Amino acid sequence: MHIFSVIKDGEKDNAYVVSFSPSGKYFVGKQKKYFCCYSLYRIVKENDSIYGEFVSECADRTCYEDFISFRGISWHEDKGFAEIIFRDTDTYKSKNLRLYLNKNKEQENKPMNKVRIGIAGYGNLGKGVELAIRQNDDMELAGIFTRRNPETVKPLTEGAKVFKIDDAKNMTDDVDVMIICGGSATDLPEQTPELAKYFNVIDSFDTHKRIPEHFANVDKSAKENNHLAFISLGWDPGLFSLNRLYAESILPNGKSYTFWGKGVSQGHSDAIRRVEGVKKGIQYTVPIESAMEAVRSGSQPELTTRQKHLRECWVVPEEGADLAKIEESIKTMKNYFDEYDTTVNFISEEEFNAVHNKMPHGGFVMRSGLTGDGEKTHQMIEYSLKLESNPEFTASVLICFARALNRLRAEGATGCKTAFDIPPAYLSKLSPEELRATML
Repeated sequence: MHIFSVIKDGEKDNAYVVSFSPSGKYFVGKQKKYFCCYSLYRIVKENDSIYGEFVSECADRTCYEDFISFRGISWHEDKGFAEIIFRDTDTYKSKNLRLYLNKNKEQENKPMNKVRIGIAGYGNLGKGVELAIRQNDDMELAGIFTRRNPETVKPLTEGAKVFKIDDAKNMTDDVDVMIICGGSATDLPEQTPELAKYFNVIDSFDTHKRIPEHFANVDKSAKENNHLAFISLGWDPGLFSLNRLYAESILPNGKSYTFWGKGVSQGHSDAIRRVEGVKKGIQYTVPIESAMEAVRSGSQPELTTRQKHLRECWVVPEEGADLAKIEESIKTMKNYFDEYDTTVNFISEEEFNAVHNKMPHGGFVMRSGLTGDGEKTHQMIEYSLKLESNPEFTASVLICFARALNRLRAEGATGCKTAFDIPPAYLSKLSPEELRATML
């Protein structure tokens, strides 16, 4: 529990923070001298100091926490109040106490605000996020933030606003969740920790071996600035990660396998395009069918990375570029191509534009396990995706996790989280009652 300096009626004191509002503008705390009385404070930043300015307190000063167990706080900033919720007990009925952000209680009847989404980066993934927002009526596009000249960017949404990425830090009050749509090779390791200083953020960082390092950097930035961050969310890492966790938990005696493709890897394609001398590039991940069939047979084969996949690269070189050097740079690239059999094909820009203009992908998570007396019964778990558009599907994943982030932030969560830390129910627009009735 954090302790915050607060000012009430001109007097300075300290308060124990119970919960921060989703926007980070308010918090509910309990002053040390009135420990059982909940009060709401507005966060004030003045020069180099930050403190809480008293706004309102519960009218009923009874020490409910001593008699009825405290459950949590439900924030309704758009309606002008925070509601403290207590559990029912055998002796006392549940009683909820409201703290008002201002004295105008008529705000209670205002409609619920939508989650305001910012898009940082406007490539294929950024455009996918923009389109996914249209399918979720509890969300709206707050703005697109780009490194390009905003005047040259033509959004797909009529009336959408485009800003320079450097101006984002001046618009913290306009964005609830910033979805960062850069590449994992060089963009996200810098952008996500930086933007986590100013926003609640989500990214799709997909360099598996560097996730612990990326997590630590983002977690530090988010915690220091009282923000919440989700990283490595898409389908792998993301949905496939969850399926690996479920499968290995259910079948502890077994082996797990992940196959990707055939399809375009956005991260690997981005890595190719950053090689000196490359004008355009795309990479297809190709699973080796014989390896997949060996897994399905229940033989639990030992497969190296090289035995599971091929990587096919199609490159348009810059005029006069050293083709041998480009090929060597790609094939030896750590964390991307060095552990695979990789082919690099050089083609014209015309052929590239005609043939390699789509973004399909997909893959499989498999778990081959043994159960029963003597562990002789073979069980097989297989989860697969077949995607016509990798970036559009990844964007749809990011959007539903943005909803979950907004809910967790309302509960006061800060720091960095992954797919493993997020309640599945928080992804859905449906209430817990509706989920139990329709999906359980």
